[in-house]
Amino acid sequence: MEQELADARARHMRLLQLVELGLADPTDPDFASRLRAAQRDRDIAGIGIERVRRRIGSGGTITPDKIVAFAAFMRDRIRNGDVPYRKAYIRSIVDTISVDDTQLTIVGRRDVLEARVSKATKQEATVPTGIQEWRTRQDSNL
Repeated sequence: MEQELADARARHMRLLQLVELGLADPTDPDFASRLRAAQRDRDIAGIGIERVRRRIGSGGTITPDKIVAFAAFMRDRIRNGDVPYRKAYIRSIVDTISVDDTQLTIVGRRDVLEARVSKATKQEATVPTGIQEWRTRQDSNL
């Protein structure tokens, strides 16, 4: 994403330099549309990076104390919660569970687990759901 932002900024700057050098007319409709497209691409890439940074959060380093707190938090929620909430807490960090004759494999995304561990507190009682920036499209969401 950062490379996309750098490319969009460079494209935007090249277009502005053409105007500064007198090689392009800013009133030309084709040039104006290219400039708007470059600005839009630059803005979209910047917003995307900010969104990712917000979702990841600062979090800080994961210490053994945070891991112990997170484990205690999850253990309590899974042992003492209602069944739908138990499932939701497990689904918040586990993507798949595979059972074989000789082994059990639990798979989850490392970044999600790190974010949950870094934010784990006893007061936290919410299960992350959905994506705030969800947008409808005009195909399957009719």
